[in-house]
Amino acid sequence: MQARPPGEGDLLLFVSHRWEDLAHPDPSGHQLLALKAGLVLALAASALGEGRMTGSGMPELFAKFLRATFVVPDAEALRPWAERVRAAARAATAEEELWPVLEQLERDGMAELLGRIRERVLVWYDYASMLQTPRTPDEERAFRGDLERLNEIQASAATVVIAGNEEYESRAWCFLEICGGIRHCIVELTPSWGTSLDMHLLANRWGQRSDQLIGALVAHGHIAIRGSGLVATDARDLPIIAGLLARLPLLGLIESDDSDLLGGSIPFPYRDKGWFMGDRSERAPSATHHTSPLPHHGSIRAADRLKAMGQRAANADRLAGECGVWVYTSQRVLSLAWADRSVELHKSVSHVTRLGALGDVACTWADARALADDGEGWTRVVPSTVRTLLIITQADLPGVCLLLPRVVTAHLDAGARVVVFAPETGGVTVYEPERPPAGRPQPIGQEADVLAVPRMRRSTAYPSYMLIWKGAKRRDLEVLAAFRLDPSDCVWLRFPPIPEAERLQLSQRRVLVEAAARRLAVDWHRLADARATDIALTNPPLARGQLDVIERLLEGAGRFSDNPFDCRRLLYTIIDDEKGYLLPESAIETVREVVRERRFPEDLG
Repeated sequence: MQARPPGEGDLLLFVSHRWEDLAHPDPSGHQLLALKAGLVLALAASALGEGRMTGSGMPELFAKFLRATFVVPDAEALRPWAERVRAAARAATAEEELWPVLEQLERDGMAELLGRIRERVLVWYDYASMLQTPRTPDEERAFRGDLERLNEIQASAATVVIAGNEEYESRAWCFLEICGGIRHCIVELTPSWGTSLDMHLLANRWGQRSDQLIGALVAHGHIAIRGSGLVATDARDLPIIAGLLARLPLLGLIESDDSDLLGGSIPFPYRDKGWFMGDRSERAPSATHHTSPLPHHGSIRAADRLKAMGQRAANADRLAGECGVWVYTSQRVLSLAWADRSVELHKSVSHVTRLGALGDVACTWADARALADDGEGWTRVVPSTVRTLLIITQADLPGVCLLLPRVVTAHLDAGARVVVFAPETGGVTVYEPERPPAGRPQPIGQEADVLAVPRMRRSTAYPSYMLIWKGAKRRDLEVLAAFRLDPSDCVWLRFPPIPEAERLQLSQRRVLVEAAARRLAVDWHRLADARATDIALTNPPLARGQLDVIERLLEGAGRFSDNPFDCRRLLYTIIDDEKGYLLPESAIETVREVVRERRFPEDLG
């Protein structure tokens, strides 16, 4: 069929698949055959099970298309044919066996009707839709222009994923297409020889993984794609793919395992030299409202603006004014992006509830993978003196994080009003402070000399972790903050004086090495519990040495497999085999030998 521009009511499909050869994506034709058979099966399924949910999503897409276009005046016209297709599919084991039967069923009185449907389904397939080599200079410019417009091309269509094997998701072009698809419309066709990626069942996981990489690209530039585990046949394609990924919006979906790292400024009320730290009890909202969702809620501002916002909001040392804004999300870049839109957010919420004049802005994030971590924005508890606290957060975050309700209850106890806004849904929840009965004294804040400011885990962000006992030494607190140690460690650890420049260098290195561990899904404590904390941190040269060993282990293990969980298994096998207190240099050589042999060490002993 000849190519034509899309028209109103057409079903546009963008095919995402892995090329099998540099010269041709599908030398044997089995991918194309799977696509043709899969589309026919999806059409038949839509005629038989309209309204039913499938793992593929493709039948639902066809059902919606048929209802909208009226290309089939009578829905029952497809049913007899669809029932025969279903019977043929159940009897076949492969597309090569099924396709001749499908062709015969079409010839048996269905050619005209199926032809009308087929004319309205337009497929974008890279090999046929883009100029291939050899190309003239003009064709090369057109080809490069199409690459730059790939996000827009994909956004206008439904992405159809054909995941032939487990390597699909490690290919950089394929991953880009997954990221674009889940932001618009994505479905799967699983061939008889392929494996489903479970896009619909694992939407949060795919969304979080793509958000993490996009955030890393914004924070660190195109070089961040090198640590993603994604590969391309031509390495020169990686910067192009990185640029396209960085222009995609964040989804803001939450995927958490309770090891999220908290960064940024956390406001707790400070009244009359006392801190209100809240509790875990739920407070009933006084009112709920709905306003317009934030337009393009996942869009990301320019990197220089985000950096400036990081200095201002993530490093805020107070929250003051009539109405202070606290942004708290599961992604560093998303928190900074929303903080940068605080004026817009404040104005939007003001339409449905009183707020008062906009005051200071602070932001925090609880990052599951920390790919966008740049070592800045240490976790800090800051004094809040606001009359109204406007919390900007994701709709699902309050239900999975204890920190947020603590901040809410603490402000209510201190007499402040709290308004929670979810920009992606437009939901507004208002909490009014309760006045104590007559004769009952006003709540009194807790006195403390110092607040701890280490980067902490979301699961340990509770008051006893944040408050420091009287008499704590400044230099000890600085080391605790730099290396994210529990404040109670100050009771028994004795830290030597470390020059500020060296301490800051070590602390930033510590953050970035943990971020590298998270890229391989490695639990930092599994690496560091007895190897890069405690005694090691009382000796800066020893701490540097251990960080160097861990960093090189991670780098080596990352070459073992494109699957980060295989890399994690390799690392755990090696470090658990080491019985000493510190990780030795010999562990690095063990990793190198495994990578050279490409064989997993079932027994290293």
